[in-house]
Amino acid sequence: MNQAVENKWLNLRDRINTAIDQTQTVQIRVPGWQAISLTEGLLWVQSQIYEGYYVDFKVTLERDHGQTVWLKTWEYGEVEPPWEALVK
Repeated sequence: MNQAVENKWLNLRDRINTAIDQTQTVQIRVPGWQAISLTEGLLWVQSQIYEGYYVDFKVTLERDHGQTVWLKTWEYGEVEPPWEALVK
């Protein structure tokens, strides 16, 4: 495994874990998917980074669902998708 890629994954995982409140319910939203668990979401993030994609996240607080971690991904050379198109 390329250490730079591994470090990118670990850094993003740590940023996500720092951004959420572990005492609240957390759901992950991958574009085009139903809500998934934090564990499943982190596995998805890891696989995307290992495959060479860029990944970013945004956390929102929802009255009925706790926290939602919205994820987005794009390839090198593509325009980064705007959050407005993903966060509902």
